[in-house]
Amino acid sequence: MEIVKFLNIRPNLNVKDLTASVDFYNKIIGLSILHFDEQMGFALLAKQGAEVALLQQKEFSPTGAYLYVNDVDKFYLHCKKLDVEISNELTEHPHGTKDFVISDPDGNQIAIGERI
Repeated sequence: MEIVKFLNIRPNLNVKDLTASVDFYNKIIGLSILHFDEQMGFALLAKQGAEVALLQQKEFSPTGAYLYVNDVDKFYLHCKKLDVEISNELTEHPHGTKDFVISDPDGNQIAIGERI
């Protein structure tokens, strides 16, 4: 039974330094800044249907998110070129994805991949 049509899901990632994290997601990942409120400790970034919210917190445990792209090999080379910290190297998985994992400035693990 379909109650509604799901449109999207947005991860909310906790960060210690909102400005540094916005800079990372904007300049490294390539997301556009939709909203940035340093006083409120909140930022919203997006590109082509992918969104992430950043919430500034004094203490938290890092979490993660998965970003699907259309050319994971190209994005992997982009991250290597920029010396981004890669937690897990580019890997093909038996469940039909190919991905790698990077760490944001606060230790959140962002998997970037595609279905193969």
